[in-house]
Amino acid sequence: MRVLIIGIGAMGKRYKAILKYLGVDFVECDLYNQKEIWQHSPKVDRAIIATPIDKHYEWCLWCISHKIDFLCEKPISKNIEQVKDLKMLCDRNDVDGRMVCNWAFVSGELEPSKNAIHFDYYNTGKDGFWDLIQPVYLDNGNSKFIFKSPFYICMIEGKKISQHDFDISYVEMIRYWIHQPEILWSMSDAIKATEKIIEWGKKNEKA
Repeated sequence: MRVLIIGIGAMGKRYKAILKYLGVDFVECDLYNQKEIWQHSPKVDRAIIATPIDKHYEWCLWCISHKIDFLCEKPISKNIEQVKDLKMLCDRNDVDGRMVCNWAFVSGELEPSKNAIHFDYYNTGKDGFWDLIQPVYLDNGNSKFIFKSPFYICMIEGKKISQHDFDISYVEMIRYWIHQPEILWSMSDAIKATEKIIEWGKKNEKA
């Protein structure tokens, strides 16, 4: 198997390190080098889209047009109609599209809407509440999201989650994606997660 990593920023570098660790052949491409990506497209089996969010949709379309199964960073799009469109196109073209869901592997295998999460950190990330799409999708309705602590605090069902746990979760996610991709969140999950985070964002002032 050969994997194409689209995007060579921080997340692209993470996936590069993971694929090396797992012994998976890969090629990495700068998303701005269109010619280079076109040259690699016939030679890869799958793709990881690790670009900025506003580029996700077009690269998902590119993968679908080349019949390449893909794993896309989250959120796939801030536009729910685009996510629905991608699911329809994946189904129509028999392409397996998945959304990054490392949180699902941070403490065993977590299922959506079944987990009590305690999250407290002053900085959600550069994309505001969108960076919380994974824990919000996992939330069972009894979670607490606080944005005050200068230290990163995260607990799931009372279990403290460390940065080391998050590092491992990415490795486990990619391992499953290589061997059992059906375990990862599907495009249907991407739609549900996007709808849930949009509603969550409307109800919460933190953005």
